[in-house]
Amino acid sequence: MESIPRSGDPNVALAWNRLLEEACHTESISLRQLFQDSKRFDTFSLNLDTDFLVDFSKNHVSQETLDLLLKLSEVSGLARGMAQLAAGKYLNGTENIMVRHTLLRRALLRSKGEPTPWEASIRKGYQALQHISEKILSGVWCGFSGKPITTVVNIGIGGSHLGAMMLSCALKPYASHLETHYISNVDGSSAFEVLKSLDAETTIFIIVSKTFKTQETLTNAERIKAWFFSRGGRKEHMPHHFFAITDSENAAVDFGIPIQNIFPVGSGVGGRFSISSAASFAVMLSVGVDHFESFLNGAREMDEHFFTADFHRNIPVILALIGIWYQNFRGMDAQLILPYDVHLRHFPTYLQQLVMESNGKRADQEGRHISYATGPLIWGGVGTDVQHSFFQLLHQGVQKLHCDFLCATVPSHPFLEHHQELVSHVLSQSKAMMLGGGVVSKTLDAHREFPGNKPSNTILYRSASPETLGKLVSMYEHKTFVQGFIWNINSFDQWGVALGKKTFEEVLPHIREETLGAFDASTEGLLRFYHRR
Repeated sequence: MESIPRSGDPNVALAWNRLLEEACHTESISLRQLFQDSKRFDTFSLNLDTDFLVDFSKNHVSQETLDLLLKLSEVSGLARGMAQLAAGKYLNGTENIMVRHTLLRRALLRSKGEPTPWEASIRKGYQALQHISEKILSGVWCGFSGKPITTVVNIGIGGSHLGAMMLSCALKPYASHLETHYISNVDGSSAFEVLKSLDAETTIFIIVSKTFKTQETLTNAERIKAWFFSRGGRKEHMPHHFFAITDSENAAVDFGIPIQNIFPVGSGVGGRFSISSAASFAVMLSVGVDHFESFLNGAREMDEHFFTADFHRNIPVILALIGIWYQNFRGMDAQLILPYDVHLRHFPTYLQQLVMESNGKRADQEGRHISYATGPLIWGGVGTDVQHSFFQLLHQGVQKLHCDFLCATVPSHPFLEHHQELVSHVLSQSKAMMLGGGVVSKTLDAHREFPGNKPSNTILYRSASPETLGKLVSMYEHKTFVQGFIWNINSFDQWGVALGKKTFEEVLPHIREETLGAFDASTEGLLRFYHRR
């Protein structure tokens, strides 16, 4: 059997070179031509169950194309990598840690069998958070004045913020009575705008940082602690108001958080893959324990599908391969995420981090420079708003890109006519991108020409329930893993983010001490301008 040497590029595989030939042979074939096959939708769509459909028929892929992509996944050793991921034995080589975010979900939902020490630790922390959540939600957990807690503030950034914020917003129809805020940016306006409306006596603060060293998070945490003390709180009150989600217990204790209020993310669970972990404590409070568990169950259902389904019927695998087809063989560097649900307005931003921080890499697993594209640009927005902004570019621009449309068939509100119009927009836009519109005016000709032939996936689900959000999150996690594996890159480190932190530490003293002479001419000029404030 042909295999890709993991010490080399995937483009040494015969399947890769045959895909290059396939791209040349099929470049002139339009989506309109592909749909001369009346059974194309049936062939190129997949159901996870009766409530979750992925239509990938509006893509520049034939059965021959798909077969070659599946061959590429086969010869890359993807099945072996997936088995390692499922067992929690897939290695993040540059940091020498195992990758365990899917194992974490299994540990949280597991009820039978003897758990490993790691699973037992994760389960114990999760059960403690469930117990605390139920006490807070029932009004038993009170602040230092004896008043019940009414407000939750999550302090984090990146993976310690984006997933939880997205999920809290996405599940707003399931919200508890607690008011939830998220602070991430080191811009003081972020903390100031939240704090000015809070009552210290009825607010809890959750500091989320795997290392408890993240500069933005610690700056905001110190500011919030000072504010808490200025509003009548004292050190002995912190057990009622402060929690830490971190794997650096000693650092959290040094900050002043009591050890019983510190819970681990879990070794091998990276920030952007931590949405199922204790990092979503604020979500558990914002929607309730049962709804959060439903989210985990949905994610676990997609996990099981990913690990057990044949590749040709495997939703994350198929979506990943289509992305590789466009990125590496059709010259498309961008993908749009287009949720038609205002509650999912943060979903494109969440996926930006998941995908681009994972697969925006220039070196392979062995540290060699790669010779092919990885890591698509992810952007998007909420329909129908975006139809009145950048959809002009989608319909008439010359950029090469592809899209994911996401929509529920059942609304989370009682306004049925609104939802009928919303779904009509989804179907109309994906149809228009595929078929175009021809010339609709004899006087303006090319100015009103819409060529179409723009590919997209349409993902429909019955409702944007906690279970559905779990399926969507897991689906995109696994899609990201598959692409990184085939590209032979490490999807689980983020040294580019570390570079920004290191550079910040070099510049900050010169901001505070008003000193010059250490940097390039541009940075020096900017420092001089800043010091003239």
